[in-house]
Amino acid sequence: MSEYEPEINAELKNITLTTKEGWAETVKGPTREKPALLTRREISALSSSDKRRYDKQRFDWHANLGVVETPQLLALRKQLSVLMISNSSDANRVKGGMAVEGPAGIGKTTAVDNFAKRFHLDEIAERGPMTGDGHERWPVVRIALNGTPTPRAIYVAMLYFLAHAGIRSGNADQFKMRALDVFLDCNVRLLIIDEVHFSAFNTTDGAKLSNTFKSIANDFPVTTLFVGIGLSEAGFFSEGRGDSSKQHNIRQQTARRVTAHAMEPFVADTPQERRQWRSLVRAIEKQLVLADHDQRSLASGEVSDYLYVRTQGYMQSLVTLIERACALAVLDGCEALTIDLLDQVTIDVAAESSREHTHARLRSIRRRQSRRESPSR
Repeated sequence: MSEYEPEINAELKNITLTTKEGWAETVKGPTREKPALLTRREISALSSSDKRRYDKQRFDWHANLGVVETPQLLALRKQLSVLMISNSSDANRVKGGMAVEGPAGIGKTTAVDNFAKRFHLDEIAERGPMTGDGHERWPVVRIALNGTPTPRAIYVAMLYFLAHAGIRSGNADQFKMRALDVFLDCNVRLLIIDEVHFSAFNTTDGAKLSNTFKSIANDFPVTTLFVGIGLSEAGFFSEGRGDSSKQHNIRQQTARRVTAHAMEPFVADTPQERRQWRSLVRAIEKQLVLADHDQRSLASGEVSDYLYVRTQGYMQSLVTLIERACALAVLDGCEALTIDLLDQVTIDVAAESSREHTHARLRSIRRRQSRRESPSR
């Protein structure tokens, strides 16, 4: 195999992270260049074609705002770094894994991918793009489950990522051995299994899947990182109702070998939590390219509270709201994010349906805090 080099002007909109080529484009692709911040007068002086080009650059920039290093992301990065260091043990020792769980829309996959990209680049920089036997070095393999995953489907996904030719026919055991061979050839060190919540672990099929994960931990010299929603409730770590003794033992092995790392949405109840929330909003706001936008307005008390009410502290909802509002600000020509403009943007159903309740709860908390801070008469 020869090393895959992404094109300098790779089109990052049309790739998948479940193939090595797509992963390489994302990891080693060019960094986006932030458009210049023009004044209204400078924008007005542009020709119609230059104005369209400038707006298109801003649409693309705002639709791909960089990863913000939140406290949650940094905490996960530290735990994963410790895990990878501790797993630098000899091949005869089973390597511990980690399961990152939490509700949808809080940035689990983003945080995991951010770590994995850094790990990939560090490994290539330290060890080189090729192994001692002349194979491509792929430190990270990333797959995602869907539907009702089977052991066979998991091994096929691992082979598919590495573009292995032997995915057309075979049983689970044959696919496993092919995957093991290519993992060893490519010196894979980290296996990411995303969307693990598609599996019902309290069923017979779920027990088979747990056994597959156990088999990977036993036989593959890799660290396995699971990502999913509500894994504890799904029985990923422990036995479910009606478990046989065998199923119980399988899941107990998972619980002993896998570390759970929970991620939660931001909370903005206490003054300290509000400061953290404003810090997050401020970090995103610094990336905006709008002629009339005050770079401190979103992080102000009123607007940051508004953003929390709209998104309930969920990263995906917050980023979506700001990205769409930026597009509207350019299209309408207002060139700034205000509460009036943000009110025109509709986001995910979960955020919109929780808006009124969150507003009432936050208002009640602020009222109690205000009374405590007021001097007694």
